[in-house]
Amino acid sequence: MVGGGLAVCRSSSCSHPVDRFQNPHPQPFPLCRTNIGTRGRESYGLQWGVSAKVLIAVLIGSTAVVAGALNLPRTVTIAPQGAKMLIGKAPAFSAKSPDGKTYDLGGLTKNSAGYLYFVKKDCPINAQAVTFYNQLYTKYGAKTPMLGVFNGSADEYKIYQKDHHMPFPVVLDPNQKIIAAYGAERSPWVVEVSQTQIVGRTWKGYDQVYLQQINKALAEAVKSPVAKMDFSAAPAEPRYG
Repeated sequence: MVGGGLAVCRSSSCSHPVDRFQNPHPQPFPLCRTNIGTRGRESYGLQWGVSAKVLIAVLIGSTAVVAGALNLPRTVTIAPQGAKMLIGKAPAFSAKSPDGKTYDLGGLTKNSAGYLYFVKKDCPINAQAVTFYNQLYTKYGAKTPMLGVFNGSADEYKIYQKDHHMPFPVVLDPNQKIIAAYGAERSPWVVEVSQTQIVGRTWKGYDQVYLQQINKALAEAVKSPVAKMDFSAAPAEPRYG
C-alpha cells in the first residue's frame, strides 16, 4: 500500500509481485519478494548460504517463542523492503465517509483504544477476510471503536459494499494518505491505536489467531465479555493480498 516496496498477491490465480495498491501486475523485479507461507517469515528472492539460513531460522524461531509467550501478534518486526515502520505517536487524520460524515483519530480513540482496518478494494484475500471483521463489529455493536480505511472513491465503495456489506464506518482514502501514514502495506491490515494515540499492535493479514486476538481487544475496548466466535473457517496461517 505504501509506494516503493513489493508485496505478494495471494490470489490463487495470481502469483505476481504487486506494487502495493497501485499496479497488480508490474514487470518482475530482480529482488522480487516471495512469501514462504509461514507467519512473519519472508525472503527477497536472494540466494543465501546455508549458514545464513540456519542463523536466520534460529533468530526467527526465538522471536516466535517470545511472541507466543507474551500473546503478541506474530508479525515481522523489521520493515519489509521500501516500507516505513510505524512506531510511537499515531498520525492524525480527518477523512470523510461515503455519505459525507467526517471521522478523525480523536473521535476513534475518545473512549478507548481504536482499531483501523485497511480495506483494499481489489484484494481477493481481503474479500474473504472482511466477513470475519463484519462479524466482529456486529458482535460488539455501534460502540465498537473500529474504522475502515478504503483505498477508493465513493462510487468504488458503493460497488464494493454491494458484495461485502461492511457494517462499520468507513472513510475514503483514494489518494492513500492515511494508508501511507500508517505504513499499511497489504490487506487485510489492522492497526491498534491507544487512547493516548500511541501506535500499539499491528495485525498484518488475517488468520484464526489474529482474529481471536482482535476479538479480545475489541471486547476490552467496549468493556464487554469476549464474544464466543467461530474462526475455524479462517486460515491457520496469516494471509494477505
